[in-house]
Amino acid sequence: MLESVEAHARALSTFEIDPGHVSVACGDVRDLGAAGIEQATVDAVVTSPPYSIALDHVKNDERALEAMRVCSAVLRREMTGVRGRGPKEKLALYNEDMRRMFREVARVLKRKAVREIREHAAKTGAATLTSAEIDREIAASRLARRRARRG
Repeated sequence: MLESVEAHARALSTFEIDPGHVSVACGDVRDLGAAGIEQATVDAVVTSPPYSIALDHVKNDERALEAMRVCSAVLRREMTGVRGRGPKEKLALYNEDMRRMFREVARVLKRKAVREIREHAAKTGAATLTSAEIDREIAASRLARRRARRG
C-alpha cells in the first residue's frame, strides 16, 4: 500500500499534476446524509462494492474482520449482498439496497454526473437495475429535492 502511495506522489511530481481539491467521506452509500454529504454537491462517487450476492464477503474476509475487531454478526445484518436468509430474500434486499444506493447517489451528485451515470448504465448494462429503474430513482430524488427546497 505504501509503495502505491509513494508511486502516486512521484507521478504527481514528475508530471507536475495538480489533482485539485479532493474530499473523501466514508459511510454507507445507502445513507450519504449520515456522512454529512448534502444534495447536488458531489462531482463523483467511488464505491468499493460488496454488491455481489454470489460471494459471501463476510465469510470470505472473516479473519481480516476479526483482526480489525469488526463484529461479523452486525456486518452480516447490514451489508449489501449478504443480508437476508435464502436466495429470494437476499435478492429482494439486494435490489432494495441498490435502489437506495442509486437514490442517494442521484441526490448528492451534481446534475452532469447523474446524466453520465444513466448513460453509462444504459450503454453497458452494468447496473442490476434497468436504465428505466435508474431513471425512476433519479426522478424520485429530483422530486424530493424540489420539495425540500419549497418546504
